[in-house]
Amino acid sequence: MKRILTGILTSAALIALTAAPAAAQTTEVGMGFSLQKWNSGWGDAARGFSGEVSRTFSESGTTAIAVVGDLSWSRFSGEETDLGVMGGIRFKFMTNKKVSAFVQGTAGLMR
Repeated sequence: MKRILTGILTSAALIALTAAPAAAQTTEVGMGFSLQKWNSGWGDAARGFSGEVSRTFSESGTTAIAVVGDLSWSRFSGEETDLGVMGGIRFKFMTNKKVSAFVQGTAGLMR
C-alpha cells in the first residue's frame, strides 16, 4: 500500500513540475460535511469533514485536466475515527460555462 501511495505522490509531483504555462493553471479548493451510513439505521452514522484541492495543468478549448488531492476525516460515535488521504486525476468539461461537469479517479489510503 505504501508503494501505491508513493507512486501516486511521485506522479502528481511530476505532473505539477511539467505543467503547462501559468496562464492555463487554475487552483480550486473545496470543503464539505460528510455523513456515512455504516450499518442499518442512522444511529451509527459517521459524521465528518472533507476538503480537496485541484490544480489544472492542461486546458484545451472546453476541456481541462487537473491533479486532485483529497483529505477526509470521519468519526463513528464510540467506535472509530477514519482519516482518508487520496490523490488522482480530474477531467473537466464545459470549462467555458458558469457550471462545468467533471469526472475524476482517485486512489489513496484510509486509516
